[in-house]
Amino acid sequence: MLERFFWIFSFIVAVLTAAYYIWNLYQKWTDSPLIISLSPDPVSLVEIPFPSITVCNMNNAKKSEADRINQGTDNLQKVLLNDICKLENGTSTNDLDSESGKWSNVQRFMINVSQPCTDMLFLCRWHQNTTECEKIFNPTLTDEGICCNFNAVHRKYLFYNPRDMSDLNVTFPFTSVDWTPEQGYASKTPADSIPWRPYGAGRHLGLTLVLDAEISEYYCSSTASIGFKMLLHNPVETPKIADFAFTVEPGKETRIVIRPTVTSASRSIIRVPRKKRRCFFTSERSLKYYRTYTQRNCILECEANFTQQICSCVQHYMPKSANTTICGKKDEKCADQARLIMELKLYDDENTTSLFNASQTENIAVVHLYFVDSQFTAHVKNELFGFTELLSNTGGLLGLFMGFSFLSLVEIIYFITLRLWCRIYRRKSLSLQTPLQVMPQPHQYATVYPFAQ
Repeated sequence: MLERFFWIFSFIVAVLTAAYYIWNLYQKWTDSPLIISLSPDPVSLVEIPFPSITVCNMNNAKKSEADRINQGTDNLQKVLLNDICKLENGTSTNDLDSESGKWSNVQRFMINVSQPCTDMLFLCRWHQNTTECEKIFNPTLTDEGICCNFNAVHRKYLFYNPRDMSDLNVTFPFTSVDWTPEQGYASKTPADSIPWRPYGAGRHLGLTLVLDAEISEYYCSSTASIGFKMLLHNPVETPKIADFAFTVEPGKETRIVIRPTVTSASRSIIRVPRKKRRCFFTSERSLKYYRTYTQRNCILECEANFTQQICSCVQHYMPKSANTTICGKKDEKCADQARLIMELKLYDDENTTSLFNASQTENIAVVHLYFVDSQFTAHVKNELFGFTELLSNTGGLLGLFMGFSFLSLVEIIYFITLRLWCRIYRRKSLSLQTPLQVMPQPHQYATVYPFAQ
């Protein structure tokens, strides 16, 4: 009994210890399934596009156009001017509010009062060549109004139904390809296709811009300053200038060094639940308006849907359908609240309507944008603990504490299935056999065998 008790106790301790460590291993597998590491292979600049660049003048409306509107009799344009400059609408009526919410009226007004790209861009140098700015820049719609964009994909590759840019004089003299962050460039993509790729590192191989602020035309600014707002972003995303752009001051030369950050994901992590890996593959999530799923596109589309749901309108820069109402001054509080809820951050919407004295500041700003390294290290998201690692570690723990192996598992299966069935079958067969009896012969002694029953 003492020996049996010793082995039973040892077996129970071994099972409990192995179960404890296996449970910890399982928790690690479920709680931390991924690891982000540095890729062993450097990524060349020719594998990624040059950033898409959007430049906006801080001036929301040209002074010459604002004076013409204020001196005229078109009340609708006065309402739209007050809306874009965040002023009170003294002439607002229900009819005017209805007309000011139509996208066709808003778009036509913004085109008239915004600084055109031909006036903003004084000089452009791309890949060491002086280039006509209108060939590489296009007007684009942002939360800061109509701005100028470089190296964005063609609108047919950006939206399912690209109606917002139809009247902005958008031209693509160069071939545009359907580039996405997940698929990248095809192997035979021409070098001069949009989105363009950098030729190398250094200022001479980057983009140089000479911008004209036209300070004499300032009527109302989006901030308490003058100059430009600039944002470097993904070529398949709509830029949000107000929240993420940096400023470029006139009268100064600015150098912007580009250091890309690229994070890729192994296809094997698609087996990991989305809440654990915290990312989506393009095939797993589709959007209503955007053709390519990115986090920023998803957030902007969700913000548009949420704003329309609670305010019955959307901001002019948001993706929308043909008949969607545009939010005006009367909807500003509701739209701001929707944006606050969606992005979970406070916004400073104070704007200035002060006039600026052009004689105190130079108009010209020079900007250089370029890479400093021809190669960079990418981050790779991969499985930290896959099923193979879980299986091998579990087997190691069972072997260490219980001498367990795959053949031990086969033996267990054998004893609880085939061996058990054989024993039951044999017992059943023996119970059905006829007992053997030896009858004594006449006039003879009966011989009784010891094995007879």
